[in-house]
Amino acid sequence: MIIAKQISFGYTKKDQVLNSLSLDLERPGIYGLLGKNGAGKTTLLKLLAGSLFPDRGQVYIDNVSTQERQIISRQQVYYLAEHLESPDWSAHRLGNIYGRLYPNFDHTRYLYYLDIFEVSPDTSHKSLSMGQQKKVEIAFALATQVPYLFMDEPTNGLDILSKKQFRRLISQYISEEQLLIISTHQFREIDRVIDHLLIVDHKKLVLNQSLYDIGQQFLFTNTPMEDEQLLFQDEGMLGNYGLYTNPSKRDSTLDIELLFTAIHGCPDLLKNMQYYENNV
Repeated sequence: MIIAKQISFGYTKKDQVLNSLSLDLERPGIYGLLGKNGAGKTTLLKLLAGSLFPDRGQVYIDNVSTQERQIISRQQVYYLAEHLESPDWSAHRLGNIYGRLYPNFDHTRYLYYLDIFEVSPDTSHKSLSMGQQKKVEIAFALATQVPYLFMDEPTNGLDILSKKQFRRLISQYISEEQLLIISTHQFREIDRVIDHLLIVDHKKLVLNQSLYDIGQQFLFTNTPMEDEQLLFQDEGMLGNYGLYTNPSKRDSTLDIELLFTAIHGCPDLLKNMQYYENNV
């Protein structure tokens, strides 16, 4: 369980990134964290991981404050930064040394993930391309098997095939007991693997809802619907794509990009949703 209570943070007194943000994630699952550039996604992940501490408020993981920095608690969390400085070791040595910090680290799985990504475990870090280095970092993160895993823009630097492999690994090897948050601005990279959506905007969390619940509330279609209320419309290559009310609970393919665009183009849309931060 992750709980953030009214957390605020700024890198300077004049630069407040998050303001009185609250978050309650009770269930394991794969969460997508979205927001515009500079919205505070990376900062929020660092606060949840205990890499940063809020100026005000508290973050709790399994009812323990991240500020207490207990070793056992730290072993339950892994934060994969977008840009990670790693020593010039082989992936094999990296796993042997850093893997000891995580009680559930599985070296066999680590090597298997590297094999899926077609990265040699014996090549030094600096001899790898940026994309290959990213694959090593992803493989290590997954092999920690921590209950709480946070990934910041994990597919940056990956080619199309590697992104597909990443989605496959996430879908197959994140257990039902793990809570994974993926921060990204590439909606199409995560729409098939996440089951829950978080959106940060205007320094707060404005959406925290499962994809199932979103689909129950809204209908996504490029077919005009006379019997449903049109909430938002966006012009695309295949014509106008609309977001409608869905009182009859019809099935449709959820379009995360359309929903994200609608929330920013029509802020009142949030008031129609089941989850709305009352302090926005």
